[in-house]
Amino acid sequence: MSLAESIDQLVGGYVPAMVLFAALDLELFDALDETMPIATLASRLATTEDGLARLCRALATMGFVTFDGASVSAVPEARALLAKAGPASLASVVHHHRFQLLPPLLQLSDAVRTGRPQHAAWPFARQPIAATPYEELARHPEEVRALVIAMDHGSVGVGAAIARTLDLSAVRLLVDIGCGGGVVARELLRALPELRIYGVDSEPAVAVARERSAAEGLTARHTIEPGDARRGVPVQDADVVMFSAILADFPRDERIEILRHARRVLRPGGIVVISETLFDDDRRGPARPALLSLVLLAVTSGDQLAGDQLGRELVAAGFSPPTIHRGPPRDLVVAARST
Repeated sequence: MSLAESIDQLVGGYVPAMVLFAALDLELFDALDETMPIATLASRLATTEDGLARLCRALATMGFVTFDGASVSAVPEARALLAKAGPASLASVVHHHRFQLLPPLLQLSDAVRTGRPQHAAWPFARQPIAATPYEELARHPEEVRALVIAMDHGSVGVGAAIARTLDLSAVRLLVDIGCGGGVVARELLRALPELRIYGVDSEPAVAVARERSAAEGLTARHTIEPGDARRGVPVQDADVVMFSAILADFPRDERIEILRHARRVLRPGGIVVISETLFDDDRRGPARPALLSLVLLAVTSGDQLAGDQLGRELVAAGFSPPTIHRGPPRDLVVAARST
């Protein structure tokens, strides 16, 4: 493919996502519970027939619905994934991209010029805009919940990969700092039947994590409490402290202090396990952290880390030089508490 062809693909690449966003904005998959004449569906969704027919044609070419020009039906798997209700729903993931990532990213050039996050672009933000993105999010509990669910989805497979990569068979207590919706912890609990996990995060994240842990029958081994990574946790003598895709959100000095708190939680010889998408040490790639770095610039003001950078910070916080295991799904950084 020529560079010109690549540019053509890139600049038009947003259109399929916009089709999906429109379908979820209209709650099309919630309404489409049976094969339905397009006129009936248009009446139910308060749209024009012509506009809805155009949308359904596009969705049909993408494999989400079947449409013969007169009647439309949802592909069953698509309805399960895109209707708002249901255990398999990805509606929160789509919402996260549509309302939490896309608006600040449309202001990416301003973020590059100013070095500041563009959370004022969020359609749900209230005046006066909070000083930081996370302070603004805290005003909107449903937005925090959507973020937590989306991050949980993006972390599927990480816990299973940790269990495959590291020998944690002797571990009895793992502290999960910034646990989010708890998917990494649940995968570890399923893989390691003797393991107990103590997770901490904000109250909205804790609510999601508790719901999902209870649904899998894991609450006897999975304690989840409100807490703040910057203030430590009320646990001692843990075998492992884990951070899963949260350290990149904090500036360097706060990261080192968070790691020092983690060291105090660990027993002598305990380890810290950090799951992140790392730059190469020269910060010239790979592509995924380079792109995520720009997302963080626009949305949170964080930045993706490099392995050598994180290694220096771990040593400064009282850990041994780390071992790095490259992903997928993410890279793992493992370091022991120094005596």
